[in-house]
Amino acid sequence: MGFTMPANSVTYTYSVVGIDPTTGAQKFNVLGTSCLPDAECMSYPIIIAGDSYAYFAYEWSEFPTEYLYPFIRHLMVLRIDSSGNYENIHVWDYTSDDIDLLDLGVSMITNADQGILLTWSAGAGGMAVTAGSSVSLVSAPQVPGGDQVVPVLQAQDGSFIGTTCRYCAPGYGDMVAFDASGNVRWTVPNETPQIATADGGVIAQPVNADGTIGPSATIYDQNGNATGQIASLPVQSWTGNAYQVGSTDQVSSAMIDIALSFNAFAYGSPSRNGAAVKVVRAPIFIPFQISVADDPNLYAPTPIERTFVSNYYKSLVGPLNPTQLALYPLSFEQATAFRFLGALATTNTIVSYMDHGEMAEGEFNARGLCFWAWCMAPEALRPYPCFDQVCILGPPTTVPATQLYPIEDGFSPKAKLIFLAMCGVDQAFIDQWHLSATGQALIVPNYSNTNPQMHLDLNYAKDEWNKILLALAKGSNVQAAVAAGNAVATANQNPPEHTWQINWGPISHIPCEYTTVVPYSSLRRSPRSAFVHNRRASPQGPKTTSLGQSN
Repeated sequence: MGFTMPANSVTYTYSVVGIDPTTGAQKFNVLGTSCLPDAECMSYPIIIAGDSYAYFAYEWSEFPTEYLYPFIRHLMVLRIDSSGNYENIHVWDYTSDDIDLLDLGVSMITNADQGILLTWSAGAGGMAVTAGSSVSLVSAPQVPGGDQVVPVLQAQDGSFIGTTCRYCAPGYGDMVAFDASGNVRWTVPNETPQIATADGGVIAQPVNADGTIGPSATIYDQNGNATGQIASLPVQSWTGNAYQVGSTDQVSSAMIDIALSFNAFAYGSPSRNGAAVKVVRAPIFIPFQISVADDPNLYAPTPIERTFVSNYYKSLVGPLNPTQLALYPLSFEQATAFRFLGALATTNTIVSYMDHGEMAEGEFNARGLCFWAWCMAPEALRPYPCFDQVCILGPPTTVPATQLYPIEDGFSPKAKLIFLAMCGVDQAFIDQWHLSATGQALIVPNYSNTNPQMHLDLNYAKDEWNKILLALAKGSNVQAAVAAGNAVATANQNPPEHTWQINWGPISHIPCEYTTVVPYSSLRRSPRSAFVHNRRASPQGPKTTSLGQSN
């Protein structure tokens, strides 16, 4: 759905036109209030809020006595859905004897998925919050000098971060944090808010003397204290990639831990087009093959395997609304250990991994994860008994030119949800994932008693993750989503070799029971091949190494 409108022009009637993006045809034309002859109107930039409605603010003038003062300016907001149904909401009136006052100075931002918050500069300044078609007038944030505070970002706790200049990109002057009641929390001079972070803080950029924004950035905490610096703030993509302004070259940059907010980015989203979107990134790491093809050369995936993974991604993204998940596959060369660790370090992320894991010679329990050219193993799992001595897990012998990166204290992810589709996940491996007491979950296979070697068929696992992920995207909780995935698992397997279990933080894991077995379906069972074969490690490996340029 696209919307168009006149840009800051004088007219008698404003309209919002809906365009079908697939055909370019007009879907609707919603008219605002008509202005009286010889009176002037003003429009403001349209936004798409978190409730999926378009909001278009405009003002029109009324002369109670024809051509005599005072006159009244009415601040209005059109609220329009994607079918063209609308409400014309009256927000505020301003009485003035000054015919030259044409601009009320209106700025809007989404208020989560409830409506919008808007501020204006006319009169003594003001602020309002909408919910549906209702409006509540509240006190505007008060800052030294009496400047209007223009909302730019919404923080994860529902508060706002703005600027004291409206005609900037998105503004310069003071950066101001405030709540929906207009209470000011803190201010920072000469900064422009750009990205709200998951810890309640913000990344901001400095304002030069000429009003332009500098390339560097400062990281602030939830109290407005500076905690770090970024030499040059790159442009953030939906999938977490970073790019330099004025270039299509991707640059190396630590992933930013963005807030779970409908307006964590200036201008609403990474697209910066005024559409408010809650960005939840969902990278899928597929380092090697997941199809039924038995190709022992894992580091030379065939075109057929690449096509298979591409089609799998399309089967996932097709049923999704683009605003539900920023879903993207990281397959083969892109599935690096560096990116996996970066994804784990971001809070509002769903991280999934589909591969075989690394095992010691003669064992069936996983001791590490393998990626393109790198494997990672918690230090506590590297020693293992071999013959009459203790051996140390090293790089796998079956994959050449692979290095091993020891994880000293195991994994301590920030990501809300981690899904591991791999063989050999036992309690010792689960214990190396240190989750918080609340708000995090680890989904791993629960192998049946008839599967003592803890094999996992990735060709089945991918379909089960498909079901889990789609359920999560459409609003199911983790338990319901895993139950949906388990229904697929029991339908695909006869008898079932695995289902899925959820592990909650420091609480011991709760296995999913095999309560239902669906009769064998017509789906052809794939032969056990490379996708259920686990890499065996060499008995000795380096004690320390690092993630180098080869990654």
